[in-house]
Amino acid sequence: MREVKAPEVRKQEIMDCAMALFAKQGYDNTAMSHIAKELNIAVGLCYHYYASKQELYNEALIHYARSCTEDIKAIFEKNLPLTKMRQEMSKVLIDVKSKFKYHEFFDKNKAFHSQLDRALAEELIPCVADYFRVLNKRGEISVSNPEILAAFILYGEIPIFSSMDMDIEQKIHIVGEIIDKLL
Repeated sequence: MREVKAPEVRKQEIMDCAMALFAKQGYDNTAMSHIAKELNIAVGLCYHYYASKQELYNEALIHYARSCTEDIKAIFEKNLPLTKMRQEMSKVLIDVKSKFKYHEFFDKNKAFHSQLDRALAEELIPCVADYFRVLNKRGEISVSNPEILAAFILYGEIPIFSSMDMDIEQKIHIVGEIIDKLL
């Protein structure tokens, strides 16, 4: 008998299954029919929620970027003084990877990881820019264009955080030094 699930539950189930299969067999080797078979549902149900495998992946990417940045955004929204912000951010960045449920797929695929890096930056730019505006008003920094500085920092840290030659603490330290110089 067919199991009826709420649309958002089913959609998430399809997304999670797709990402697991992408990690296991590769994006190119996974078809919507494989996802449907794994979930024991009709392939038409997958297409009901996602017009294509690419659309499914794009939505998973955005959803994942949002979930990966939730804790980081919450810290920025506290509008802490800059020194306190750096301490809080260091703690979150050290702990955050354990919450990344699709990391197996993205860690194995450099091209897809690059897409994730861009999506993470895009998610964070508005809240970092807002934080810089708050710091400007409090006189802690003097930045003429918070959006450009936020984008510059977030896109600029991608090669540092993508490096396999350093541990997370070293990466945080290097990024912190660069941000100090920019501010």
